[in-house]
Amino acid sequence: MEIKALRTLITIAEHGSFLAASRALGLSPAAVSLHIKTLEEDFGERLFDRSVRPPVLTETGRQTLARARRVLDAWDRLGDHNPTEVNGLLELGAVATSIPGLLAEALAGLRQRRPQLRVRLSTAYSEELEERVIRGTLDAALMMRPQALPLGLVFVPIVAEPFHVVAPKDAAAMTDAALLTSLPYIRFRRQAWITGLIEAELAARRIRVEPAMEIDSLGGVLALVEAGLGVSVLPCSQLRTAAPEEIKRLPFGDPPLRRELGLLHRPDHPRAPQLDELIAALRAIVPADNAGSASEQRQPDRMNEGQNERQAEQERQIHAQHEPL
Repeated sequence: MEIKALRTLITIAEHGSFLAASRALGLSPAAVSLHIKTLEEDFGERLFDRSVRPPVLTETGRQTLARARRVLDAWDRLGDHNPTEVNGLLELGAVATSIPGLLAEALAGLRQRRPQLRVRLSTAYSEELEERVIRGTLDAALMMRPQALPLGLVFVPIVAEPFHVVAPKDAAAMTDAALLTSLPYIRFRRQAWITGLIEAELAARRIRVEPAMEIDSLGGVLALVEAGLGVSVLPCSQLRTAAPEEIKRLPFGDPPLRRELGLLHRPDHPRAPQLDELIAALRAIVPADNAGSASEQRQPDRMNEGQNERQAEQERQIHAQHEPL
């Protein structure tokens, strides 16, 4: 068994197909296929189901992928002169709104503390980040708390961020509900978790809005509000760039609805020391009275009821062989 074959297996999983992996590795498709064939002969079992296109990992393939990651991580650390030094590459995903005021400062502090640790960052929506952590293409993701925690993953809360109703500066209404019903509503993409959280609260409070636009960018929503085209609900981090004199903003609820941002990852991840350093850096940025906690934030009843019990039961079921692609 060769290290390069294990690296090929991981690259196929990360890029989704043999062809994409061959491009990433600079190998011919035939060479990639040969690497996998060699591994399958070594294990005596199929690692990929080739009856579908593109081929997908079998159960043996998923277990082998998890072990291959640990082997490659140990191999990459063989050259470390100081075994206690936290170094290497951390593949991190994040929701874009977490970067200003939180992640950017945390990564700057992490670089000063651990200069040998490299972080490769990419952004996506929470639902996409969850899938990438499950598939193993990300080591961790800074994102919204999932409604149902995927089996085999843990969520470390970092910050509970309040929502605000935002409206044009000349809006006359004086309450959040009145603002929302007095102007056309600008909705963020309806498939997003953040939209589900907001609309559950609207339904719970029986606030009926009139959707006029649906935008795929929180920044775009804010720009439309600033232009006087409607009203919306946004997390406070999105309002950092908004000039106070350009918009009217009120807390969404009393106490305000919050979204919880935290780090989603595997508890048995081979880069656990790097993740611990990242978590410490993030928590160093967050004021104590704004730290994320499921008990501190108010969410709609449908998400709150029984949530802690379900998550506790899921975390108890974590076992070493559950390594989904």
